[in-house]
Amino acid sequence: MKHLKSYKLFESYKGESIFPHPDDIRELLYDLSDDDTITDSKFISSGYLIYPQYSILHTSDRELRSAISYVMTTNPDDWQNKKCEVIIDETYGSIFLDPKNMTVKELKDCQEEIDLKEVEESAQLAFNNKLPNKPTLQLFLENIESGKIPAIPFMFFNCGNFKYQDKQKVIECLQRIYKATGFRPYKEFWLEDYIDENDPNDLMTLCGFIPTFVKVDDATYKKLIESNPFGPITNSATREITSHLI
Repeated sequence: MKHLKSYKLFESYKGESIFPHPDDIRELLYDLSDDDTITDSKFISSGYLIYPQYSILHTSDRELRSAISYVMTTNPDDWQNKKCEVIIDETYGSIFLDPKNMTVKELKDCQEEIDLKEVEESAQLAFNNKLPNKPTLQLFLENIESGKIPAIPFMFFNCGNFKYQDKQKVIECLQRIYKATGFRPYKEFWLEDYIDENDPNDLMTLCGFIPTFVKVDDATYKKLIESNPFGPITNSATREITSHLI
């Protein structure tokens, strides 16, 4: 990655949280909206990507999810070493894979999301209803933050699209975001061609720009890019842009 001039860390990014404030990232994206490279940037969500061997959050079978919640509640300091009552020859801790040690296929097949807003909503609902135990999402978040569940922090934005001829402006903006926050997008970019109604010979290529920013080491970042499940057309644009962020 080429040398860039120094950018100070934002006021809200002082290390108390692994996440910068969404407005800090949007502030740098304003460089693109100010000159109409993109129309706008909208923050969608943030949270953590986790990689359980068995589906926990995306399944109608609640048995494993309930068992994990129970053991996290009753054995908060040592739950990961307890033998799993639902899956033979597994401890509860071994269910959660470390993305640093996973293959591209495993990253693609096992990914699940912990959305911070959903965690907050579930915790508030439990409080309002005076439930005796913490909800599953809150337990997961606490164990991610304590290091018991390996996870990748993510931030998801919708930036519309941009003319692909302006990709260098976008790349340089993403480099500044990465330098300031440690977050860089591993997806989602895709190309679409449009013909001017007034001039059929005028072909314009737009690049969809709905980035998911992650904070990971280079090796894991490369594997995440390859795990992008949306096909070679999407991946070709993603690979080209993200290659400047390694």
